[in-house]
Amino acid sequence: MQNKIEDILKQVRFLKPTSGAVIKVLNVLNDPNTDVEEIKNAILLDPALTADVLRISNSAFFAFRQKITSIKHAVVLLGRKILKKIVFTVQMKGILNKKLKGYPQTEHTLWEHSLVAAVSAELIAEKLKYKNKELAYIGGLLHDIGKIILDQYVKNAFEEITKKLAEGMDLLNIEKEMFGYNHAEIGGIIAENWQLPLPIKESIAFHHSPTEATQEVIIALIVYLANNLATFISPVGFHSTPQVESQLLNEIGLNEADLEEIMVNVIAKKEDILAF
Repeated sequence: MQNKIEDILKQVRFLKPTSGAVIKVLNVLNDPNTDVEEIKNAILLDPALTADVLRISNSAFFAFRQKITSIKHAVVLLGRKILKKIVFTVQMKGILNKKLKGYPQTEHTLWEHSLVAAVSAELIAEKLKYKNKELAYIGGLLHDIGKIILDQYVKNAFEEITKKLAEGMDLLNIEKEMFGYNHAEIGGIIAENWQLPLPIKESIAFHHSPTEATQEVIIALIVYLANNLATFISPVGFHSTPQVESQLLNEIGLNEADLEEIMVNVIAKKEDILAF
């Protein structure tokens, strides 16, 4: 077991978030003293990112009346917060848009599930007037990133895992028992290695057990709810029918009607969401 744990942690350390050019873009976007020209020039350094920003800016997801024909136009029209979301999402696609070999996949993919969770988290955050809906979006996007690391181990132990599930064991407990960590904990370690803000780290690490979050319970609850919606809309992995505890809904200040409204909204936008 110890060798397996060390191997898993080594893979976590090797998983890198972004290219150097994209890190520069995110740093420029995070600096309030930079202007439109500096942001534009940073994006133009990466031809692939430039193409993606223009493609997504002109997608049905944003539905602007006029065609965006230049990066400068995109920077002015979209603003820093939306650009950060686009840049981060495009980069994470390279990591999350992979076919899982251990966790079961049907017509839905981990990437689709992650995008749906991200948009769901953002809409829940808006409903709650949460202070930073961009962090909720990123937490939703990355909530299952630990599965990327554990996937090969799950593949090798697939029969044993399905047997334990049939006996009534919980997936998180099975992962912990067999690999030393569950996928949520691995995701939290990845977020820490990438030096992501604490709210994102805790929303990932506790997306199945939000009340166990040490400091950021609200965003952990948001991503917990978003994951449940995404599991209903775009299930992936060893999923069962998602069930939200009414006590947790009450704790966050929502009801079932609120959740249904958000789900209908996400389903209506699903094709546009996948433009990313």
